[in-house]
Amino acid sequence: YQNGLKQGIWTGRYADGSYVYEEHYDKGVCTLGKSIEAGSDTVRYTVSEQPPQFKGGMSALSKFLGQNLTYPQKAAQMKIQGKVFVNFVINTDGTLEDVFVVQGIGFGCDEEAKRVVSQTQGRWIPGIQRGRPVKVRFVLPINFTLN
Repeated sequence: YQNGLKQGIWTGRYADGSYVYEEHYDKGVCTLGKSIEAGSDTVRYTVSEQPPQFKGGMSALSKFLGQNLTYPQKAAQMKIQGKVFVNFVINTDGTLEDVFVVQGIGFGCDEEAKRVVSQTQGRWIPGIQRGRPVKVRFVLPINFTLN
């Protein structure tokens, strides 16, 4: 460290021994990294970690949700509004698994939020860690608002 920031060459090995990485830092910024995995090619990168992204970005995700979310009739009749938080895993190939509601508002909104998130299957770019795709658990808030 220099002035509280990473500086110079940093190396490490994952606990399971799966691969080794080396990262070059200048004033806390990774300027070059490489990961070496047994039986695989060396991967070079300049960003240590990237979160998963919906293809087209957040505006495309908002548009998709707006076009595909159906307000449950019972919730609309009872004037139920709020956020449903949906938890899911984005796999290394961008597919989804283990989709479930963490916190809901009921009246059919939880099921609808889970349904619409499941429809985003195949529309995600996986998270990247040290140049390699990784599984990432993600929580997405889905808004239910009456106009």
